[in-house]
Amino acid sequence: MRIDRQKSQFDVALQRAGSRVQAGGGESPTPSPSLGKDTWQAGGAKATASDSASPWVQRIVTTGDSHSALNRVAQFDTALAEVRRNDPTTLYLHNGDALVGTPYYVVGNRGVSDMQALDRDRPFSVVPGNHDLDDGLDNLIKDLKGTDIPLTIANWQLTGEITQLQRHVYDPVTLKPVLDAQGSPVMEPMVQPYRVFTNPETGRKTAVIGLSLDPAEDAFHDPRLVFQDPATVLKGLIPEIQQKYGSDALLIAHTHLPLTTTSSLRDQFPNVQFLAAHDHLVTATPALNKTADRVNMVLDSGSSYKEMGIVNFTQDASGKTVGLTGGELPIDASIPANPDTVAWMAPVEAGVNQQFRQPIAKLSAPMLRSRFQGAGDSELGNWIADQVRAAADAFQKVPGSTDIALVNSTGIRTDWPTPGPLDGENVFDVFPFDNSLSIVKLTGDQVKQMAENSAKRGGDAVSGLKDEIDANGVSQLMVNGKPWAADATYTVAVPDFLTRGGSGYDMLAKGTDLQATNQTLRQIVTNALTTQGTINPPPEDIRQALQSVVTPAPHPSPLPPKPAPIPGDTWQAKVATLMSGGYGNEGAAKGLGEKILDALRHL
Repeated sequence: MRIDRQKSQFDVALQRAGSRVQAGGGESPTPSPSLGKDTWQAGGAKATASDSASPWVQRIVTTGDSHSALNRVAQFDTALAEVRRNDPTTLYLHNGDALVGTPYYVVGNRGVSDMQALDRDRPFSVVPGNHDLDDGLDNLIKDLKGTDIPLTIANWQLTGEITQLQRHVYDPVTLKPVLDAQGSPVMEPMVQPYRVFTNPETGRKTAVIGLSLDPAEDAFHDPRLVFQDPATVLKGLIPEIQQKYGSDALLIAHTHLPLTTTSSLRDQFPNVQFLAAHDHLVTATPALNKTADRVNMVLDSGSSYKEMGIVNFTQDASGKTVGLTGGELPIDASIPANPDTVAWMAPVEAGVNQQFRQPIAKLSAPMLRSRFQGAGDSELGNWIADQVRAAADAFQKVPGSTDIALVNSTGIRTDWPTPGPLDGENVFDVFPFDNSLSIVKLTGDQVKQMAENSAKRGGDAVSGLKDEIDANGVSQLMVNGKPWAADATYTVAVPDFLTRGGSGYDMLAKGTDLQATNQTLRQIVTNALTTQGTINPPPEDIRQALQSVVTPAPHPSPLPPKPAPIPGDTWQAKVATLMSGGYGNEGAAKGLGEKILDALRHL
């Protein structure tokens, strides 16, 4: 079903008051809805709070993986305000990983500014992500204090101080604090497994459940956080929510899980809608799973405040989702910055300018991550691996003591494409996370396993190692210019993430004499830039040669198709298109979002 609304209706001055907000199964003491004559329902029909027999639309704005990208938040805020102007009952959901990734995180007291920026936008629900715990649970607690962030997580069993945090309850429609009968602000626990919104125009309820991945996958261990299986938790929560709030409630799970995991949950739970983050992907339109009488979806909304997902859920009287439209609004230069946000950001911006935007070196020519023809190596990868190996030697205070350095290429996040000054922000762009240098001893057999895993991955950045990769695996393996020996012991420098078995490097987790240097890769690269002054890309050095007999496995699915442009001459018109059902409305055919998901499953 497609629900159309005329653009002129977006500009009606609507009177909004007293929506009901429930959190975690408890109802906040809010006033009853007061619906004025100008209230509307999707499709232009007037509505009352008891008009729940009619089809209705609930709109959601979503993003995730914003990763301290506060340089874009002022434009995001402008777009969010426009969506809310068009439909004040729209709920804003953030799908996790608000923290870590840019100099703003460091300057802003390691996440305090990020949470404050998110809090200023009054989200209805925020799910925590794995990188929100990079500096530990206590740092997350510090960042949450002083905010009214509605942290929603059903499958982390939390204990300790975080469960004692309180927040003011805000009306999702008026965005004002909810007051009790005595005029005092209503408070509630900040962390809840789910939250329930009652649309003041229709009386219909939307339950939002938060799900996240196991932090132990990133070697996070804290007895105050116990992970629970998302599917098991959903099976238990859905009957509870339906018993308390009715079987016709719209159920939304917003997740910080891999897209393939979330899409699997989508297929297991056809009465639940899913919004995803974690993979930094954009599905362009909702990826739909359709049955004879209902439809459910998953949507991943990119990263770094570069996209805003807008989704329109059409429910019938029984609570079945019978219509789904929407897509991703690009947050680009066409959207003006919100002046209030710019003013609020000014002190943090000044700190980033002072600490990270001063030149520390000069790049003589582009240095890229793209691999050499017939090789698993690149200019930037080789240069970084050489610096890591030199840093390991310096830490051990013995020149030449490090036989091999390996850096996972997926951890090198961008190129240095433009000759000229390099500053600390350029380094942050390459290494946005705080991975540090570890040194470990490996047997000869483990080194060969490491080289084979690198080959499977298309070649990670290496120094001190050379080999050839053919259809039979790794051959001609050399270490420090000498033939590899199975019975030898080698000293290997790698990011700490790999010593925990990350990126398939289980053999590194089994090494011996592990040394944690506590030097981040950013520090190592910054020191190298400062020392060298002028950076010349190294000459082409093929360290992992791909032989011609190696042919790539055929791709089982076409690459993700590019979405059609969103109709509209201005960004405001594109917002109106997304909100009125004029995009992502693909009927019975397999839509663009699902085609993209099919392709991503096989990448």
